[in-house]
Amino acid sequence: MTEVDRACEALIVEGIQSERSNDAILAEEGHGGDEPDAELRWITHPLDGTTNFSHGFPRFCVSLGIEQAGYRSYGIRRDPLPDERFPTLRGSGRVPG
Repeated sequence: MTEVDRACEALIVEGIQSERSNDAILAEEGHGGDEPDAELRWITHPLDGTTNFSHGFPRFCVSLGIEQAGYRSYGIRRDPLPDERFPTLRGSGRVPG
């Protein structure tokens, strides 16, 4: 875990909370307020590929998912360097981003 992990997660959590204050958030570094039984739950991994990032290797991403009533329904991974997004919607395969 790096300071960048913590800072990215804090930014993501703040953004979600400012728009969706009643939703639960499961965040890798411990920010947010996880409630496993919440109706809507955000799941985030703010810097997937920390070792690559910390060594200057340009292969890392941000992962975010949504769980509705215990059912994981949506996810997105964003690779910031080539600015690529990989969204998915349960049951429909890869959704064009």
